[in-house]
Amino acid sequence: MQLQPEDLEEDLGTLDDLRLDDSGSLPVRAAVEAMITHSDNASAVAILHLLHGATVDETLAKLGLEHTSVNTSDLPTTAGDMAILMEAVETGRDLPSQAQAEMRDLLLRQLTRAGIPRLLPDGVPVGNKTGTWTGATHDVAFVDAPGGIYVLAVLSDRDWDWEPIARVSRAVFDVLSGE
Repeated sequence: MQLQPEDLEEDLGTLDDLRLDDSGSLPVRAAVEAMITHSDNASAVAILHLLHGATVDETLAKLGLEHTSVNTSDLPTTAGDMAILMEAVETGRDLPSQAQAEMRDLLLRQLTRAGIPRLLPDGVPVGNKTGTWTGATHDVAFVDAPGGIYVLAVLSDRDWDWEPIARVSRAVFDVLSGE
C-alpha cells in the first residue's frame, strides 16, 4: 500500500516506527498493526482510502452501529457503538476464527495503556483501542477479568486526559469483581 501525501499529513509522530520501504510503501498487514497498536493515524487514513469510507460505514451498520461514520471529518460515534464494535471483535461475530484471534491479539498489544488498562490489577488482560485528538480522549476495550470478559467504552470531550477514563475503568472492574 502506498502512503499518499494526505495520509502522511495525519502523522502524529508514529510513522518513524513503521516499516516503510524506500518508495514509501507499507504492507497492508503492517498498516493494520500500526493503526491498532500505535494508534497511527496515517495508516488508518491510508487503509480508509484503500477500503473506501462507504464500505467501512456499511460494515459498521451491518454490525449494528447506528451513530458512527468514517465519512466525515468529525468522525461521529457513541460509546454504545464502540462497545458493539468491540463486542463483535471479542466474540468473533461474523468473523473467521483466525481473523478474530488476530484482531484480539492486536488489541492486546495496544501501546497506549493510559486509559482503561492503567489502574487495573497486574496480569488482567486488556485489549484496547484509543482515539485522541483535540477535544476528545476515547478508549474502548475488552477486559478479561477473573469473573468474566466484559467490554467497556469511555468517550470524553477532554484533550488527552486519561485520568477520568482510568478511574471509570477501575470503578467498573471493582463493581464487577465484587470489590
